[in-house]
Amino acid sequence: MRWVTKQCAATALTISVLCAVTPSLTAVNVLAIEPLPARSHWTFMRAVLMAMATGGRGHNVTAYTPFASSSVVTAGVCNGGPSGCGYVEIPLRLDVPDKVALDVRTAVADFADQWRFVGIAVNKSLTACGRLDQMAAAGHFSRVQYDVVVVELVSSECSSRLSGVLGEVPLVYVFPSPIASWVEAKALGTSPGPSYASRLFARYATPDTLGRRLENAYGWTVMAALQWFHERGDDQAGYRKPSVTFVNTDPTVEKSVPVVQNMIGVGGVHLPPPEPIPSVSNF
Repeated sequence: MRWVTKQCAATALTISVLCAVTPSLTAVNVLAIEPLPARSHWTFMRAVLMAMATGGRGHNVTAYTPFASSSVVTAGVCNGGPSGCGYVEIPLRLDVPDKVALDVRTAVADFADQWRFVGIAVNKSLTACGRLDQMAAAGHFSRVQYDVVVVELVSSECSSRLSGVLGEVPLVYVFPSPIASWVEAKALGTSPGPSYASRLFARYATPDTLGRRLENAYGWTVMAALQWFHERGDDQAGYRKPSVTFVNTDPTVEKSVPVVQNMIGVGGVHLPPPEPIPSVSNF
């Protein structure tokens, strides 16, 4: 019961915040972009989009994703839903290599070293954004008047430009894990400090000694510098700040740190309802 209550609360919060950033009192058109071909990222984002489509008054969601389901699969999403509900998935690949079925050595080499990971993440973001910019310039997203843009924040704010091109509509970020420390400060304008909050890649939960605080501050600075270095050639004039950011985190499993008011933790919203434990007599 506790899990179900938490799930419903996260979904309701998703809808209420979306309604708060849109001035209309009716259902709105939502453009969603999943730039990375990473299945776990899409699983979380899809759950958020489903909640937007089927909760509250309902919204009309158009999702571009590398993992688009067929119209047969998505046709029943709005059955029994609110009158404004609409949901469709459209295949989209943005020249970013698949992150599916990676071997352990490659994953450890790329994702466990901050010197490698930040550059890889930023470069993938810029690659995806380059394709999005081309599509927007060609009028690909202009056939519908979108009221909100939802996009995964990977490791660069470059994806926020799309919301500006479409008329400076509200921007919603989705982050499929606890938000990366070097991204949070730049994208949201502030972040917890290294004196009390461990950065991503830290080998400890809390910097509770002077040595750990110094090492944490050093690592924090390195990652921020790496992001600046890899992002320095991009046109940042069109970067925009989000109205709200949904993050796959929950204080029951993550350390407690202060966050900005428009960063909402909806951890577990993508998990299916639990099933009863089978009877022992069935085995």
